[in-house]
Amino acid sequence: MNDSIIQFRVPFVSGVTELGGPGGLLTIILQIVFFVAGLLTLIYLLVGGLRWISAGGDKEALAGARASIWNALIGLTLVIAAFSIAKIIEIVFGIRIVSGVSLPGQ
Repeated sequence: MNDSIIQFRVPFVSGVTELGGPGGLLTIILQIVFFVAGLLTLIYLLVGGLRWISAGGDKEALAGARASIWNALIGLTLVIAAFSIAKIIEIVFGIRIVSGVSLPGQ
């Protein structure tokens, strides 16, 4: 066993070392989470807009639609803030968190 090379194995997860270890796997997971969060925010915003259009002058329905739109915008702000923080950490520490992932075989 060579002491200068540290190898690790994650049980029940194949190909983790090909992704760059746990850090590479975490990078891919974070990218997927940011993508899904952005997509869900867009869907929630569209649903709120459709609820606003279909409210038909009903004040309760309009208030619910307005709340949906505001919640979607707050969610979008949080996703953008989290992504920005991850990018700042990338720049400051010189590590990859949300950019530069290459999958095995590419």
